[in-house]
Amino acid sequence: MDVSYDGLELESVDEFEPESVARMFEQFLTASRAPYNLSRSEECAEHPVVEDVEDDDACGHCKMKASVHLEDGNYVCTHCNTVVQRFLDHSAEWRYYGHDDTKTADPARCGPPVNELMPSMGSILTATGQFRGSIGSKMIRKYQMWNAMTYRERSLYSVCDVLAVSATRNGIQPVILEEAKSMYKRISELKISRGENRQAIIASCIYMACKTNGVPRSIKEIAEMFNVRVHCMTKACKTFQDLLNVSVVSSTPIDFVNRFCCKLNATETFSVTCRAVITKANASASLVAAAGVITYESQHGKTLNMFLVGSKCMASIVPARLEGMPRKTRS
Repeated sequence: MDVSYDGLELESVDEFEPESVARMFEQFLTASRAPYNLSRSEECAEHPVVEDVEDDDACGHCKMKASVHLEDGNYVCTHCNTVVQRFLDHSAEWRYYGHDDTKTADPARCGPPVNELMPSMGSILTATGQFRGSIGSKMIRKYQMWNAMTYRERSLYSVCDVLAVSATRNGIQPVILEEAKSMYKRISELKISRGENRQAIIASCIYMACKTNGVPRSIKEIAEMFNVRVHCMTKACKTFQDLLNVSVVSSTPIDFVNRFCCKLNATETFSVTCRAVITKANASASLVAAAGVITYESQHGKTLNMFLVGSKCMASIVPARLEGMPRKTRS
């Protein structure tokens, strides 16, 4: 029996044996894919053939670039109609049960998006309705939360709420907030802390996340934000570095200039001048130390030889810098 496909004569088969059917099927696939097996000479500018099949926009079958599109939940090649891969949507899922649900005005149900920190949250289904503010509705949501999440995830969920509230009140960016949540989860898996120590660990995560993203804040500022003592905050930062085995570069005065100037509504010129002054002061640290010693002694009415202080602090003091200082401190 002669079989043809699109004008192409295939192998003649007298008896339908398994081997003959398999060979005919392979010939059929080859004939169906022939229009897409282009050579380099047949390559066109509109649909170039690529050798790198790992390209996200290229089909691994026909190797056509910019041919993969999302269609009905699948990534499908528009040239050979090959399903490249499935599409997984990790966003919030809404479900509508129709008008048959007459108990509430809104029969829609929503599930939260998949959270890498708390995987069980993706299985929670939230209902909306006119009784959502009642005591019974609140209890149902609480029981559902307890049943859907483990104790560790519920604890992490409450900490994430604390971090989110503090970040919103103090103008912390979302990217810093998400990194702080990830840091706390890693620490909570290594060490369990309670009370003020736990609150200090939470604060240290915000402190380290701000420093990592190039917008550091002082320890005192973060301690006031979370209502913890400064020495507990300092201890928590040391614990943070020991548990995660990380080393943090100390903050410099220049790191705080931009944020403080923004609070004062200062101009960019003023900010640049402040950074220049700090840079010059850091370049001559010995001179700053000598000036501090001289100023302290002069304010307490003590006579001090400035040149002696300069020699001890390895700072060069010239007469032009003595103008405006008490005369008794010049000798």
